Amino acid sequence: MNLTTWITNLNHPDEAERMYAAEDIGYSNDPEGILPLVSRLRIEQSRAVKETIVSALTRIDHEEVMVQAVGLFNSEDACLRNQATVLLAQRGKGALSHLLRALASPDANVRKLALDVIGQIRAPETRGILEAALKDADLNIVITSVEHIGASQCRELKSRVEELLAGATEPMLITALLETLCEIGDETSLRLALRRFVPIEDVSEFLQYSLIKLLGELGDLEHGEVLCSLLKARGLGRRKTTSFPLQEMPTFWNQ
Repeated sequence: MNLTTWITNLNHPDEAERMYAAEDIGYSNDPEGILPLVSRLRIEQSRAVKETIVSALTRIDHEEVMVQAVGLFNSEDACLRNQATVLLAQRGKGALSHLLRALASPDANVRKLALDVIGQIRAPETRGILEAALKDADLNIVITSVEHIGASQCRELKSRVEELLAGATEPMLITALLETLCEIGDETSLRLALRRFVPIEDVSEFLQYSLIKLLGELGDLEHGEVLCSLLKARGLGRRKTTSFPLQEMPTFWNQ
């Protein structure tokens, strides 16, 4: 068989034949097969065939694969969007230039998908991209950037996270900032957080879990009184069970 036959078989009524065709195109590493694979991916109903097509595209070493993958960010099919992120993440640093173009999109959903892929790429170049995303007009993108900074434990951006915490008002963003500071693990961040939440008894129930977690990870015995005040303010200290997992109680609690 040749490429023409494989492309034709991408539309074969038999699911197995479509899978074989996609596999053969992938192993051929022929860029002429990229557009037919993506076209089939857009209309394919079988999950198994979709996964085979994505696997085939990862084997084709050509820039057009990344161009087409970014184009799938606009799809209404969540599965296709997820498959596109898999394709781009697999390319690593090689996909950054394409992802940067996606970050310039006026569509916040496209920008978020691009940022989610960038957050998976462990490279020095991504630090500046994540920092720039902290200024995005869309709150969800700012939160996504904060979360990726935490996941990568990027200490170089700790001060930016702390600056955001000092002025943040959205509870979801504040939670993400506290969780990220907890991931980075610098005890100086705890002092800033405690100054941000004064009086401690007035911390909202929504935020208390993340703040207790921060106290547990970064605090010591001198913060025991602060923690007790926070727990008692919500009646947690008088309950046998709480929404706060026992295995995550502060390490200094039993000291």
